[in-house]
Amino acid sequence: MIEGFYSVVFKTPIGMGGGTLYLQNGNAYGGDSTMYYTGTYSAENDEMKAAIHMGTHLVIPGHMSVFGVPKADLSVVGLVGPNGIISGRATSPQAPGITMEFTMKNISV
Repeated sequence: MIEGFYSVVFKTPIGMGGGTLYLQNGNAYGGDSTMYYTGTYSAENDEMKAAIHMGTHLVIPGHMSVFGVPKADLSVVGLVGPNGIISGRATSPQAPGITMEFTMKNISV
């Protein structure tokens, strides 16, 4: 079971960042200082898949998402490892050619 509250670190060739993500009952909710994330996920064996929509909630001049667009639909695939760590990649049709690498750590108490 991968439900819980996660810290997330992510990077693309455009930049890097971090945020939080809450997974519960197949739904995902989260964000960072300028972006929000909503979507769904599933997990089977050691694989997690998710469909996440990200959008801008705070516009800061000169700041852009790690995909270079203000909103995007992400296709996410990750491997569930020991100690609540999930590592994987995400792509978006709104940012062709860009792959995001991420690591999620379960910080639920």
